[in-house]
Amino acid sequence: MELLSHQPGHVVLVGAQSLQRPLLLGQSGFRLVEPAPQLAFRLLQLAVLGAGVDEDDAAAKPEATEDDNVDQSNEAARVHVACDQRELTAVSKVISIPLPAGQIGVRFPCGGARSPRVMYQRYYGLREMPFNITPDPRFLFLGAGHEEALAHLRYGVEERKGFIAIVGEVGCGKTTLCRQFLNTLDPARFDTALILNPRVTETQMLRAILTELGEEHLGRTQPDLVAQVNRVLLERIARGRDIVLIIDEAQNLAVEVLEQIRLLSNLETDRQKLLQIVLLGQPELKALLARDDLRQLRQRILVHYELKPFSAEETSRYIQHRLTLAGSAGRPTFTRWALRKLHAASGGVPRLVNTLCDRAILAAFVRESDEVNYLDARRAVKELSALTGKI
Repeated sequence: MELLSHQPGHVVLVGAQSLQRPLLLGQSGFRLVEPAPQLAFRLLQLAVLGAGVDEDDAAAKPEATEDDNVDQSNEAARVHVACDQRELTAVSKVISIPLPAGQIGVRFPCGGARSPRVMYQRYYGLREMPFNITPDPRFLFLGAGHEEALAHLRYGVEERKGFIAIVGEVGCGKTTLCRQFLNTLDPARFDTALILNPRVTETQMLRAILTELGEEHLGRTQPDLVAQVNRVLLERIARGRDIVLIIDEAQNLAVEVLEQIRLLSNLETDRQKLLQIVLLGQPELKALLARDDLRQLRQRILVHYELKPFSAEETSRYIQHRLTLAGSAGRPTFTRWALRKLHAASGGVPRLVNTLCDRAILAAFVRESDEVNYLDARRAVKELSALTGKI
């Protein structure tokens, strides 16, 4: 009996001169408790040989690549190279074809080309990865703070308050909240302009606003662009439209650009503002707005809310919420101590919760466990903080 290399896709050529009957052991022969697919991450490759194993070819080329180690004249090896790994769900499903040359090529496709995270998705029966950090509104979880922030946004826009500011720590879900808010606006009534890159000049900002509103022929100079914005807003207001400008990462705006945005807010009729402006930013936005030369803008912000991280109880519900939406049928589960560790390390910041949960589930998958425990959570925290010493 011989344990083959743990490298995925390794091929061993077996001399058949004294090989009477090649036999591939199933899980019973090795007394494996778990089904073979659950051993995929360990890339366990097993073969039982009735006689000696000829590894001279592999030893002679220790630095050879996977393709170099596959004998192209060996039909069995080539069959396994071409075989779709998705259709090989157990180690015991291996094709063996005796050849006139007296060799048998054996290849165990244990998913080496697949990401471990994709493997844990399949292992736990999830439809999709539950803890991606992209701002997907489908996974929006409204904690108490998020519900209140969304209510502030709706109130400010519906009542045409002009300026609205939402401030929150990095990763608290401002962008996801913004996308959810946009999805709730009636497209028959609202025209929206979303600016995601605020590191621009005044002219570039005006061009970006007009482009987002669907305008194609733009003015060439800043005065021309200001006049064009005013004209476009008046035309759309006359048609019964409301215009909402949302600027994400607003803490990165230059003072001159903020002043230009304030001047845009001066565009109004006798009854209403022509433009509703939402500023989304990190806590640095408060420091920026506190400048003396921006006091006129600060006084115009009539609706303001500061988004807070999740509480411990909200963190637990958030984790379960994302698992359920990803298709979890009760696997994996997080122990109480694991949840406490994850909340303490993340501070309730959703983006950090996502990253830590992803790593903790991966650690549980390596152990072939349906339970994410405290040690898995601690390992996730340690890995995430390895680069800088903090999360």
